[in-house]
Amino acid sequence: MRLTNYLKALVLPIFLGAFVAFGNTNADGTEAKVNVAKAIAASKIDRVDTWTEHTVFNGIKIEYKFEDCTIGRLDRQCVIFFKFTNTTDKIQVLSWNLEIWMDEQCKNCHKLDNPEYYHELTLKPGESIEGSQQNSGDRALYVFHHWARLVPGMTKTELTKFEFTNMETKVSK
Repeated sequence: MRLTNYLKALVLPIFLGAFVAFGNTNADGTEAKVNVAKAIAASKIDRVDTWTEHTVFNGIKIEYKFEDCTIGRLDRQCVIFFKFTNTTDKIQVLSWNLEIWMDEQCKNCHKLDNPEYYHELTLKPGESIEGSQQNSGDRALYVFHHWARLVPGMTKTELTKFEFTNMETKVSK
């Protein structure tokens, strides 16, 4: 019995961090659809201040970094910014839903069909689009991690996991 529990404790974190992809490509190669479940446990990611590769998905490199924000609409928030780079020689349209887990509870799993959690980016060959405090209007480029400073009335809550789901790339003409 102890060995079984040990194996579960060892295998489950490895499985959750693994990249799982199922998909197909059209015969003409113009469109690739892939359903992705890639979980990142934010507590297990090193808090990095420089762009760090998360994954490469159909020629789109996804990187992340943490930042304590001090200006604009993200003031007093610690967020994880994303950077998307098209490493192909074709225009790519990347779309996905983002599952958000706060304090081990999925905040939006029951409402992923809500447009608020659907994101889409169009990237030219070699183009990078990255999140920053200056372009915080694009929710595709960041996810809230925690409040850097609490003021009366705020709740201490923290991102414990996020998942890119229903990820899809299409080659644009």
